[in-house]
Amino acid sequence: MIEIKNLTKRYQRDKSSVSVLENLSLAVEIGERVSIMGPSGVGKTTLLNVIAGLDTDFEGDVAVEGRHLQQLTLRQLAQYRNKTIGFIFQEFNLLPHLNALENALVPLVFSEISHAEAEAKALEALDTVGLKEMAQRYPSELSGGQKQRVAIARALINRPKIILADEPTANLDSRTEAGIVELIKRLAAEENATLIIATHNEELASMAQRVLMIEDLQDGGVRQ
Repeated sequence: MIEIKNLTKRYQRDKSSVSVLENLSLAVEIGERVSIMGPSGVGKTTLLNVIAGLDTDFEGDVAVEGRHLQQLTLRQLAQYRNKTIGFIFQEFNLLPHLNALENALVPLVFSEISHAEAEAKALEALDTVGLKEMAQRYPSELSGGQKQRVAIARALINRPKIILADEPTANLDSRTEAGIVELIKRLAAEENATLIIATHNEELASMAQRVLMIEDLQDGGVRQ
């Protein structure tokens, strides 16, 4: 379970402090699909970064399966991100000098398995998202939808328990968007993974079992 209690995140701008999230509380069950909605700038990406252990400079408490993220060492956080979290970014975040296969296997670079086994797993992941034949192509040779499929393969290669998707279809056309939405939904269900999607797209949000407005989770709002 993911349990967030009274999460507050502030950024320092010049000499003033700006709160992006204020006393936010949220609980997500294992295997649940949840959409977090709200306009740009309201803190959706910040919330995902906190859950992913990418940002631990916050007030309040965030616990994932009983692990309180602020209490973890840097090494423990790295292991948590690598083994527990699969993050699908809005901007794909593919490395331009690596081909699709190499991008997909990035999470395995520091694992104990051999390079040959890592390549086999990456190829299997690409096959899962329908891109096995594109394994040797570089990001510049891929369409937006294909780049996002590579990003999904990379996010899921370690079979994470939690999938975080940050506006995963924002840079795609409507036809490609529908395919990506169905792919994420299917893969999350097959792995029984917890899925949290941050979006302002109502159609994308509707794939979840719960749709929550981020404003309602903050500062005394409705607790879900």
